[in-house]
Amino acid sequence: MIRYVCDPASPNCSTSNPKTTVVNDPTLGLVATLTPAQIQAMDPLGIGNNPIMLNYFNTFPKPNDFSQGDLLNFVGYRFRGAVPTNNNWYIVRADYKINRSGTQSLFWRGALRNDAHSTAPYLPGSAPEHTLVDYSKGYAVGHTAVLKSTLVNSFHWGFTRQSFGDIGNNDTKSVIFFRGLNDDEGANNSQLAITRSRSFQTPVYNIVDDLSWTKGKHTLQFGTNIRFIRNPRQNFLSSFSSGTTNSSGLDTAGIVGNPKAALDPGNHPIDGLPAVDSSFRLGYNWPIMAMMGIVSEVDATFNFDKNGNTLSQGAPLKRRFAANEYEFYLQDSYRMRPNLTLNFGVRYSLFSPPWETSGTEVTPKGFPIGGGTPVSLGQWFQQRGSKMLTGGSSVTDPLLTYDLAGAANGKPGYYNWDYHNLGPHLAFAYTPRASGGLLERLFGNGDKTVVRGGFGVVFDRIGAGLLNTFDRRGSFGLSTQITAPVPCVGPSSLDPCTGTPVAPRLNDLNSVPTVDGSGNPYFPPTPTGGFPFTYPPAGTGLAIQWGMDNGIKTPYAYTLDLSVGRQLPGGMNLEVTYVGRLAHRLLSQEDLAMPLNIVDPKSKIDYFTAAKRLSQLGFAGTPTSAVNASSVGPTAAYWQNIVAPLKPGDAYSLACSGGFTADVTQAMYDLFSCGGGPVGGSGQSFGDETTPLANLDYWGSDFSGNAGILGQSGTYYPSIFGPNAFFNSQFHSLYAWRSTGNANYHALQVTLRKAMTHGVQFDFNYTYSKSIDISSDAERIDAYSGLGGQIINSWAPKQLRAVSDYDTTHQFNTNWIAELPFGKGRLVGRNVNGFVDAVIGGWQLSGLARWTTGFPVTIGNGSTWPTNWQLGGAATQMGPVHAHTTLRPDGSVNLFPQDLTPLPLGLGIGPFRHDLPGESGTRNTVRGPGFAGLDLGLSKRWKMPFNESHSLLFRWEVFNVPNLKRFDVATITTDISASSFGVYSGMLTNPRVMQFALRYEF
Repeated sequence: MIRYVCDPASPNCSTSNPKTTVVNDPTLGLVATLTPAQIQAMDPLGIGNNPIMLNYFNTFPKPNDFSQGDLLNFVGYRFRGAVPTNNNWYIVRADYKINRSGTQSLFWRGALRNDAHSTAPYLPGSAPEHTLVDYSKGYAVGHTAVLKSTLVNSFHWGFTRQSFGDIGNNDTKSVIFFRGLNDDEGANNSQLAITRSRSFQTPVYNIVDDLSWTKGKHTLQFGTNIRFIRNPRQNFLSSFSSGTTNSSGLDTAGIVGNPKAALDPGNHPIDGLPAVDSSFRLGYNWPIMAMMGIVSEVDATFNFDKNGNTLSQGAPLKRRFAANEYEFYLQDSYRMRPNLTLNFGVRYSLFSPPWETSGTEVTPKGFPIGGGTPVSLGQWFQQRGSKMLTGGSSVTDPLLTYDLAGAANGKPGYYNWDYHNLGPHLAFAYTPRASGGLLERLFGNGDKTVVRGGFGVVFDRIGAGLLNTFDRRGSFGLSTQITAPVPCVGPSSLDPCTGTPVAPRLNDLNSVPTVDGSGNPYFPPTPTGGFPFTYPPAGTGLAIQWGMDNGIKTPYAYTLDLSVGRQLPGGMNLEVTYVGRLAHRLLSQEDLAMPLNIVDPKSKIDYFTAAKRLSQLGFAGTPTSAVNASSVGPTAAYWQNIVAPLKPGDAYSLACSGGFTADVTQAMYDLFSCGGGPVGGSGQSFGDETTPLANLDYWGSDFSGNAGILGQSGTYYPSIFGPNAFFNSQFHSLYAWRSTGNANYHALQVTLRKAMTHGVQFDFNYTYSKSIDISSDAERIDAYSGLGGQIINSWAPKQLRAVSDYDTTHQFNTNWIAELPFGKGRLVGRNVNGFVDAVIGGWQLSGLARWTTGFPVTIGNGSTWPTNWQLGGAATQMGPVHAHTTLRPDGSVNLFPQDLTPLPLGLGIGPFRHDLPGESGTRNTVRGPGFAGLDLGLSKRWKMPFNESHSLLFRWEVFNVPNLKRFDVATITTDISASSFGVYSGMLTNPRVMQFALRYEF
């Protein structure tokens, strides 16, 4: 059976309903229950519940955590999962003086680790989701030579080999994913059920040489740092095809609120079925798709070698990447005066693009239709952005074709070398040395005050980080994912499924369907291997891919600092510092195939402006019958100019509300009204405007695959440009790393230090700071992971400019060492004998404390896509937010003290609403708890009576002494449509841990 919160406005949503059981739940309101017979009656194929799924559901334990899931169908289960850890580290060092004078010396350092750590399983008794193993090792050799009293050279050669493995729980079978249950949709990986293994080694050879030469008032330094990085990898992350019970993957782009959706109870009022409340849209859509086993999304994965041969399903992807990095510097420290020193220098950095050493590397180029000069991926995107501003369309987008690339193939690589990474540095140190008067009282006599300042240009190293994304997604162009055409549930009076495949039903949890529900071939055919390879047309598939712009440049930043330090009485020093970092060309993920925001050359109105006006009317619950060019206003001209005009005597169909109209604005509003989103009046579903745009562009208003609005005559009316005007014909989404980001960081730092006197030493540090950027994700993340730093509107990336994900306004930390006043010669026990002193003397207490203000979080727009085809973006904040982490009566911990009030028509919740077309939402405006911690250590040293150079050290260390609990705001459920909105599922702090150590030194 399926339970759901029903719409109070529905006549059947009543406890007196004779055909459907409706109860009044004290928490959720009116809840309806559909029986297996009612589900079967709704099913166009007459099948109903899938027996394989029922057996699968019965393998789950009974729920015990009602703070997770939709609270009725998919509910949480919390248990103690074993997380065994085994760490073994080995460290060796050796030092040797070559000559007696000590002017020539050698050292050797070596380290080895054998670590294994398992995470909790998905369910009790199953394998760990991850077993992390680390077999890294490394060693370094150094030679220091004092050639003359004014000339010193230091040479280091090192080899490190990071060896890491992440062993998953399934490397042998394909999997069917069920949205909201086992597909990692939930916060903090709470729905992560299937993991694949990956492993890599990163041997790095590092050569460092520094020469220091002092001549008069100048100290000159020259040096180099050279790194040769090799990176063999193996993974199963992109080795399998998969299927998903995805309601958004149906031809109706959802179920609830779409008048064509046969599985929407609201479309069966005569059978006594209550309509689903719009706030419970996904709580119904996802479970019923899973229970019926409707595999509406089939993602076929094809991997190729460099010769174009297709690898078998399940074969691991093996790559060996490489990158070389060269840095050289020269610097002069010039002591102009006894109290003024200038430092100036320059560093040159040259970082190679990563390459695959066997030549298993390809890059794309765009080949203009009809011939012409090929363009790079970056140029391809820029051309799309330029032509839309002058009334151009995607019809003329060059076709993206992949070909072999990289140094091993004698061709350019993923991106070009950047030869302009020259970073100057300038710094000074000045002591005022005031004598007498106010200045001496302020600065002190002698060198008690120092003023320091500096400026520099620094460059980031990005190649190794990008390799991590390649490892997870497969090398760009060599791992191809093709989605089968969007299907229907089955032909019915609501949706005849004209020209649309019928979604296959699940027949095995580990078998991806190859035929549709009618027995016709459905699994995408294997593309023809070999290079060059032109990516196939998207058709009516989801067409979501990932890539990298070959126009990437090395990120750089201007670093600024200015400080004043002052010696204080009692062995203390106070330093106040300004620190700034202005970063440019940071890597951000941007959708290069984003639907065009085409500007109508006649009215000068762009698509987003026109679509936004229609959705504003929809957000107000305006019925289709009340919409016309006059009520819409000036933006109606956009649709009048962009949509193909009617043939004489024909009329546009009102695909959602029924009937026909000659008013193209009304027809477009009607198409928008059943896009599958969460907002709107009765029978309407706004908020997912990329779906109706796809109807106009390639799906057709009847999802037949004929672009445009179906006319009464049977003629389809797309845009005046024809099919694929807004969407690219090959990709509907193509996120890629690009050098588009920037960030500013400014901070005030205050440090108070006390040197060890009278048995006490401490540091106190305070930082007041602010960091702003458009995305904060590091380039090492997967294509769509991280904290949601992808740009949503590629045509307006600065919409997401806000405080950084890691921004903390205030930070306090302090550390101290205090010798306890017990024992011989101390305050207590000054004259005790040696035995008593060995017991009570020599104890030392050390500690570390830290406290920060809260971290920001972005509230999510949910599973609806008004602006971007692939990502929903953030919700839009309309008013103040009152966040306060609270333990709720049901045992859950929520960011908000009480449930936020749902807005009418499914607009959103509390101060958050769903986005309109063109909007990206509001980023990082809500803050959760910060971090707090207190660690203490108690130690004592005994010197051995037979030799003072021998000693025994005892340490007792306690981490998180008060057992503080601080919840991680990054783990809350951020989806404003989710029943568990605001619920935490992870912590910033760890439980109190104690450890004891005994060490003998000689």
